[in-house]
Amino acid sequence: MAKVFSEFNYNDSNVGIIEVITGPMFSGKTEELIQRLTHHESNGEKVICLKPAIDDRYHKTDIISHDNSRFKALAIDMVNDIIDLSNDVHVIGIDEAQFFHESIVDIVSSLANSGKRVIISGLNLDYKGAPFTTIAHLMAKAESVLIKQGKCEACGDHSTHTYRKPLITSARIAIGGSELYEPRCRKCFLEGTRQ
Repeated sequence: MAKVFSEFNYNDSNVGIIEVITGPMFSGKTEELIQRLTHHESNGEKVICLKPAIDDRYHKTDIISHDNSRFKALAIDMVNDIIDLSNDVHVIGIDEAQFFHESIVDIVSSLANSGKRVIISGLNLDYKGAPFTTIAHLMAKAESVLIKQGKCEACGDHSTHTYRKPLITSARIAIGGSELYEPRCRKCFLEGTRQ
């Protein structure tokens, strides 16, 4: 059973934690991140949210969930920017972490080691069903991992995969929403990739 963010209270200011929210597209990852960041902000903690600049699907800076929840964020190009922007905050939220360079794993670990709470949202698998190594490594280092599921677009069961619609592109990274992707269960994902 996944641990929920409210179970984690760290009193030692020298030790932080890493929380990872993952799963397929349209499963509520960003919505969960927004809820957690809002919770910490309402408790008087200094919070910052960061996102990769290449993800401008819904807004250039804010993170916006598919249910239109939003949280003010900063769009960054370089993963090293996370260090400088996190100096005076207690909680760092990072959305769409799979788009960042793998060095984010060491950066996030260093921030947690210095007493920060880092909450990360990102896809665990690409459109071929292969793991995003950045997220896999972050999951291995995290104190808390929540794997979200949505609803399979094809059959209505729980979605565990992100299916890219045929004839779009073969590039591993293609920024898009429902025009490119749909959530699918394992069975429907496999059936779609065999076509």
